[in-house]
Amino acid sequence: MVKYEMGGYSDKMTFFKYYFIETVPFGNGNFGIVLKSKCKTENVEYAIKINKMSVSSQHQKDELYKEVQMLQICQGHKNVIKLYNSFEQCGKIYQQLEFCSKTLWDIVYKLEFIPNDLLHSYIIDMLDGTAYIHSLNIIHMDLKLENILVSSQNICKIADFGLSISSIRAQQTEDDDIEDLMYHRMEILGETPTTAVDIFALGLLILELVTDIDIPSNGRQFNKLRKKIIPKKLKHNVSKCIVHLINNMICVDKDERLSAVNLLKQMNQTK
Repeated sequence: MVKYEMGGYSDKMTFFKYYFIETVPFGNGNFGIVLKSKCKTENVEYAIKINKMSVSSQHQKDELYKEVQMLQICQGHKNVIKLYNSFEQCGKIYQQLEFCSKTLWDIVYKLEFIPNDLLHSYIIDMLDGTAYIHSLNIIHMDLKLENILVSSQNICKIADFGLSISSIRAQQTEDDDIEDLMYHRMEILGETPTTAVDIFALGLLILELVTDIDIPSNGRQFNKLRKKIIPKKLKHNVSKCIVHLINNMICVDKDERLSAVNLLKQMNQTK
């Protein structure tokens, strides 16, 4: 955790503006924005995530800090985005994060070709990070291409823990709590979520990664994917080991899905 002297700034100059310069907008989501900023005292670039709406109640503040707390629990693994600091000012929650210049979404939809070795590396990174998160009894709940950051060394980093929950204390999840239903099995609606939810989401994410297809949100193709039916025309573009991996991740019966640890072993055996 980076420590800063808390003096030196006034009400007219916020803590953020006092310590960070060369601020450039970098990302914009439904609930927050991300700025690329350089710390004055270190001359190091960071990603600064800020919630869009000012908090007006203790409940809102608790919900925003839940993301910070979940990420703090998951620190210490190379495939989880690093949190250096967090602070609150003027009704905003700031997260000072490791800076990564791209996401898997950028790579899938802006590059025409990803070498097989790099594909395998990405998949192993995601499984390794997911296995670590699950070992801490955390369910991410929002694994998708946009939430997998990629470092300059091509290492995948799981980010955005805003929907994450404890698997030990998980309660029934309402429809409105799920941001992207297309990445989750329907058992999440009306049932207590388990780590199998992340496995299914990661299976669809990998399918999208290796085939360059958009995961449909409805229609016949959507229902086929929900039922573990991968179109034959897609299999020609995907190695057999990855097709087998995906099949083990999107089983209709959540109890049949392999854990992230076992999936990781399966991938490592194909190297």
